[in-house]
This record gives sequence, C-alpha cells and structure tokens, in this order.
Amino acid sequence: MVGTDPRRRSRRWLAALAVLGCALVAAPSAGATATRLGAGVYATAIASTGQGLWFGGSSYVGGYDVVGRIAPDGTLTEYRLPPGRTPTRELTGIAAGPAGNLWLSSNEGKLLRVTPTGTAAEVPVPLAGNQAIVLGPDGALRFSSRQGALGRTNASGESSVVGLPAGSEPQGVTVGPDGAIWIAERGADAIARVSGEGAVSQFPLPHPASRPAAIATGPDGNLWFSEEGAPRIGRITPGGAITEFKVPGRDGTRLIANGPAGDLWYSQGNQVGSITTSGASGEPTCIEPECRTTIDAIAAGPNGELLLATGVRETTPGGDVSAPELGLAGAIETFVPPPLATTITAAPKFLGGRVVAVPLACHGGLAGDTCGGHVRLRSGARFAGGGGYRLAPMTGERLRVTLGDWAARALARRGKLRLRVSVFNAGGSGAARTVVLRARRHR
Repeated sequence: MVGTDPRRRSRRWLAALAVLGCALVAAPSAGATATRLGAGVYATAIASTGQGLWFGGSSYVGGYDVVGRIAPDGTLTEYRLPPGRTPTRELTGIAAGPAGNLWLSSNEGKLLRVTPTGTAAEVPVPLAGNQAIVLGPDGALRFSSRQGALGRTNASGESSVVGLPAGSEPQGVTVGPDGAIWIAERGADAIARVSGEGAVSQFPLPHPASRPAAIATGPDGNLWFSEEGAPRIGRITPGGAITEFKVPGRDGTRLIANGPAGDLWYSQGNQVGSITTSGASGEPTCIEPECRTTIDAIAAGPNGELLLATGVRETTPGGDVSAPELGLAGAIETFVPPPLATTITAAPKFLGGRVVAVPLACHGGLAGDTCGGHVRLRSGARFAGGGGYRLAPMTGERLRVTLGDWAARALARRGKLRLRVSVFNAGGSGAARTVVLRARRHR
C-alpha cells in the first residue's frame, strides 16, 4: 500500500509528541472492532494468511520497522525488523510467499523476507521506489516500482525486471483471473497487463488525470481499480474493456479490496465506501464519529470481512483537537458496515385533500441495499393512514401518504390534527416524529 508525505509528516510529529507522555486512543471506533498496535506503531500494509492476519509498518516513536501478526484468537505479536531504517523509508506492501514466509516491499531498493517466527532478512533488488507486492502464479514475488518497472524475485532472492512504458509510475498490482499481473499505472492514466512471458499490454483510461492507484481482482472475474484523481471506481475485463463508475463524494479513491457481501470496498479520504460488481455504490462512512482516522491499508479477511489499517489525521493539536486525541498508535480493525436506517428529514406537511408529504432519506447498509418498509400515521390510539416506500441509500423522497376517512374529516372539522408519524424499515431501524397538521383555509 502506498504512503503519502502528509502521513509521514504526521507520524514524525507524533514521534516528537511521545516525550509528552500522551496516552493511546482508548477505545475501538464505532462500527468496527479494533486491535491497538504497540506504542507509536502504524501499519501500512496488511494481508490475511492461514496463520492469521499479518501487517507491516513502523514505530515512529522507536524509529524501527515492524512486522506483526494477529492470531485468530486476537493475540498480537510484533517483531522488530533489522535496524538501519531511514526517515523516508516506508513499508508499502506485504504478501505471503513460499515456505510460509512473509515478503514486504519498501520504497527503497530492497525487499524484506520474514519467517513466521519473526526472523527477517533484507533482499536487495535492482529497483527502488517499490510499491505493492503479490505472489505470482509461478511462486515468485512480483512488485511494482515507481521507476517504471515490474520486478520479480524468487524464494532464493534472484531478481529480474520487466520494463513498463515511460511515465507509467506503477503502483497497485494484482494477479488476474488469467494468471497475468495487472498493474495500476498512476502516471500514465492506464492499466497494464504483464503476461507470464513478460509481454506488456497497456490500456489507457477514458479520462485524463484519473491517476489509478490500487487494483484488485473482483469476485466477478474482472479487475477493479481506484482513481485518486476523481470520485470514481473503474472496472477492466481480462479482455481490456474499461467501465468507470462515479461514486458519492468529491474526493478521489485510493485503496480497494474485496469485502463483505461480494462487494468491492474502497477508501475515499477518511471514509470507506462499497460498490457492487454491477456498479451500484453504497453510502461512504467514517470509521469513527469525528472522521479523523486515516485509512492506511485495506484487505479482505479470511471470512470475507473487510480489514483496515487505521491511523491519525491531524499533524498538530489545535481547534477542537487536543494532543491526547491524536493518539500514539495505529490499529487493525474489522469494519462492520452500518445498518440500514430510514430517517424523517423534515416535518411532514399537509398538501391538501387527504395527502400528507413525509420527507424520508435512507442511510447505511451495503452497496445495492435498499431501505424498504412502510409509514404509519396515528392520532392518539387510532390509525390515521399509511403507505409503503423503497429507497436506495443516500436518496431522499417526499413520500405521499393518504389520510384515512375519519382523519381527513377530523382535520377539516378542527382545522388541525396531531399525528404520530412512524417509519418501519424492513431489516433496519426506523424513525418517528410528532407533527401537528393544519388544514388549508380557502379565502
């Protein structure tokens, strides 16, 4: 996973803050279960293996790199990697390799090979600026380099290089359903395919300045990629046909992975959003209420859940942010999508005749979900009317509900009618609101 300069500045500041003795962030975020990492440790790459969840990262308090394991029972073990890290080094990817070893890429000219017991060795490679890393179908590791190449290293550390078109600036890599390596070329606004024999094909994206950053093989057998330059997610078939889907929000998308319900999940600023394989988007959501938590890596978990490596957002305290709130540790979180909920967004109004307009909005859920149910009007203990509704997340509607005979007569006779408006959402939460309807007088 690719780091950014603002995050490095943030963590350097946090390292200095350590001398002040600030405490760890105290509790997991709402909507997620979290494992806090060691003091000052932030994960920048995560991968699920048969041995549990592994992550690579750094201690910005201690000044060393870390590889860690979270066992299925939740036990956290962290191993220090060999000393000698530079201030600019960041672990950018992690993959399970042969013999149960973990391989990590870094933005320097070396890979790291780590055994399941934490013994680490640096493996020199002929490329620097290394980004994502995957295990290829031939048992060798493939990794992208911002120098414009795809590297290959086998279990013995023997390396070779496949050059990519000039200006490609490759980042995310994945193994496609065809056994080829597919690459997000951020600098070229293109997706590249490298065959097992090293043949390179390049597929330009329809929009300039798309800046594709991460790529994943979806459950539908297509390749899905993020676009840092726009609020879009792209899909490319193994044959090279490209489709782009606009997602909610103004920010570009950065990370992408498979997740719950067969959807693709992506990061967008400090939020997580989902998209179905048909292109329907879900409502993006923050990991915690203040939306300060950064999302540094995402990956599919062993049971189809979405795993997040989270950190901090602010670089200095100020305004409504105190130094302790910034925290001194990252976390690995299992993200739980918020449940569907229908809200009443404004006061229901009488439109005349027997019609009451009830403004509704749908929130939460997974991409492709809908809020469905019915609205019920009651006056005291008496049923006064109702109607059904169905809404997609992030959409609103002024649902027209018809008053019953007696309620319409009472409103006309009294000039007003007190109602309890209740929303019942099948499979999710509801809402209720009390309102006084006033009859319209004709002059």
